Amino acid sequence: MTWLRSNNIQVLHWPACSPDLNPIGNLWEIQVRKVYANNWQFNNVEDLKRAILQAWEDINPSTLVNLAASMPRCLLQVAMNHGGAIDY
Repeated sequence: MTWLRSNNIQVLHWPACSPDLNPIGNLWEIQVRKVYANNWQFNNVEDLKRAILQAWEDINPSTLVNLAASMPRCLLQVAMNHGGAIDY
């Protein structure tokens, strides 16, 4: 942190494990919905692995871009909410 400050690099406070500021958590939620769509159940681990890999391959790249692009807005909302939770 000292080096960052001494080089005039602004660092934002990011609460640990904040679900509102965790695009990976949002991506996992998307994946879970795809894998278990229509209440799908798996008979074995290999079938589950295949479904997870297929869900990942089916992710549209724009979904990843949108998740990353949402971060500035989410940060602003959290800041405006004085660090409190937001509706994401």
